Amino acid sequence: ASGVNWVFSPMVDICRDARWGRIVEGAGEDPYLGGEIAKAYVYGYQGHDDAFDKDEVLTCVKHYALYGAAEAGRDYNTVNLGRQEILNGYMRPYQQAAYAGAGSYMSSFNEFEGVPATMNSYLMDELLRQAWGFDGFIVSDATAVVEEVAHGIGDLQEVSARSLKAGLDMDMNSDGFIGTLQKSLDEGKVSVKDIDRACRRILEAKYKLGLFEDPYRYLDPQRAAAEVYTEANKAVAREVARDCQVLLKNNGILPLSKNARIAVVGPLADDASAMAGTWSMSRHAGESVTILQGIRDAAPKVTYAKGSNLFLDKAMEETVLYGLMRSFRPDMPIPPVHTTANAALIAQAVSLARQSDVVVACVGETQNMNGEGASRSDISIPDAQAELLRALKATGKPVVVVLTTGRPLTLTWEDANMVPGHGSRPCHRRRPLRRRQPVRQADHDLPDERRPAPALLQPQEHRPSAPGLRPLPQVYQLLHGRCQRTALSVRLRPELYRLRVFRRRTLRRLHADKRQGHRLRHRPEHRPARRQGDRPALHPRHLQHLDPSGQGTARIQENRTESR
Repeated sequence: ASGVNWVFSPMVDICRDARWGRIVEGAGEDPYLGGEIAKAYVYGYQGHDDAFDKDEVLTCVKHYALYGAAEAGRDYNTVNLGRQEILNGYMRPYQQAAYAGAGSYMSSFNEFEGVPATMNSYLMDELLRQAWGFDGFIVSDATAVVEEVAHGIGDLQEVSARSLKAGLDMDMNSDGFIGTLQKSLDEGKVSVKDIDRACRRILEAKYKLGLFEDPYRYLDPQRAAAEVYTEANKAVAREVARDCQVLLKNNGILPLSKNARIAVVGPLADDASAMAGTWSMSRHAGESVTILQGIRDAAPKVTYAKGSNLFLDKAMEETVLYGLMRSFRPDMPIPPVHTTANAALIAQAVSLARQSDVVVACVGETQNMNGEGASRSDISIPDAQAELLRALKATGKPVVVVLTTGRPLTLTWEDANMVPGHGSRPCHRRRPLRRRQPVRQADHDLPDERRPAPALLQPQEHRPSAPGLRPLPQVYQLLHGRCQRTALSVRLRPELYRLRVFRRRTLRRLHADKRQGHRLRHRPEHRPARRQGDRPALHPRHLQHLDPSGQGTARIQENRTESR
């Protein structure tokens, strides 16, 4: 209704290194879960058929491929993995999105096997199109084509020609296709067939969307006013946010009494910008409710102190808060930071804590510390805020930690010394009171003593347990699965091993029927129909290994089907 008919979503990259800033956007580290979420995204955006209604848009699955496997968690870095590892551990979400009928894919910046993904024919042609049956178009990430020049492959004309022939259909922001393909055609580096193929795929997508019949079918101001950002939609968003809350740990302090004297401290307690998280340029910033405001609305005896700066280093704080915008606007004035020494801020918070019954410490990451170009080498609580937590611990008062973060953090000291409140991703604010907290906007209802607290807010010994299930390992209660590999120290790895075994057995027991249905759905008769001449579902490399002559392909495929 607002004129949007193509969205750059879903982001389905599997990531197992929490130093990578864009881990905030993905579905976690499990390829099966990532695949199920990818399918749900595609069905939600496009529906279950090729007939696009006015409330359905074309998806763009990103970032194809392996963007989340960047070496050392450094954004845009190389991917140094073998084919067996990527096919088993990373590619399933991309595959399931193709099986669900995704209309387009976006190539990634990284390279694989020494070849940039945007000109990697193995990824774009052999896997995506031939093995998985994808028949839509592929667009580059912004400036990905011109950035291939830095790999030493050639100039803009050379990399544009190679990208087109490898399977790329649209060049975003590099002007490589528009500016150089005519010359490459004249020199014989590309053919008219190559160009026609890319154009056809894009025109087919426009045809499916109905844009030839009505170029303005997605522009309807009246429907936009009636259906976009409505109270009903916001209510659904609140409910989803409630269901996504994670209580990391509770030693019996939560829920707090509404009559307690509560000291809310921390640099993120009254930061409205931190509520929306990364990639939220079009947010309704004026409606964001801070953690401090939400607690004040629910409890009468609340005091506040900033407590600390984000970092001890002033230059670091300036870079984190304003560095991205200054890259676009070098003359942008920077508001002052560190106007008060960190020691003075901590002293004020400690004084407030001693006059209170309980302290709610709001620490973690701002929205600029997550997302694209926001990798971190140290994923612990920033140093200035860590000093604040240690000072609050020394007061002897109960301290509840509320984390605002878009990635799993190393919480070794905090686990041993603090009572974490709700861990969150950036759009999720948590209030350690006896109720569930919505996303970005606060509910203002406060349960009374007649209503029991939700199970996760009760002390562990009083929580109801599912029949037949053993208690979860402590590390799972601390970090809830997402953080199992990347955010914990080496001493916890034996516990993690037991956790993974426990999770696998539990899933087999509880979801056997669902897994059986999954196997049935992915038999050959349930896979996307293939055009004559397409390669079979078995990977070409495996076919070559089984039958080097290539004469027995049909027989091999038939035997493979019968063996199931």
